[in-house]
Amino acid sequence: MDAVKELSAEAVAEILKEVFSSMVNLPLEAGGGPAATGASATAIVGLIGKPGKLVILRAGEALACRIAGGLLMAEYAAWGDEVRDAFSELANMAAGNIKAKCFCESGFSLSLPTVIFGGDYKMSANRLRTLTEVSMCSGGALLRVTVAEET
Repeated sequence: MDAVKELSAEAVAEILKEVFSSMVNLPLEAGGGPAATGASATAIVGLIGKPGKLVILRAGEALACRIAGGLLMAEYAAWGDEVRDAFSELANMAAGNIKAKCFCESGFSLSLPTVIFGGDYKMSANRLRTLTEVSMCSGGALLRVTVAEET
């Protein structure tokens, strides 16, 4: 894919589709599915620069397990260290591609991923403004990707 050099929902969707097809070997389609019930995972990668940005991925436990299975060529029925590491790596790949293709001349560097997992948590950020948010679907499961900027 050629460099897009601007952030848009379409650019983020194409980047995610490319990462999924080449690294995870799972189909990924634009559009939403039902929100996951029960436990879910959120991975956050910072784009360090001025102003700083965050790439945030959120998926239910079942999709996180399928992502880990695609990356590691194994089956995972429940959240664990390997699923966490794979979901973290997916977020890192997505953020790296978003940085390279949407902010290519901005001099950003990537932070280490942070992963949150649980059944009842809410994220709140006072000093972030959503730049774009994309809902994608894989096997009927929702993956939400948000790119936000420090205000």
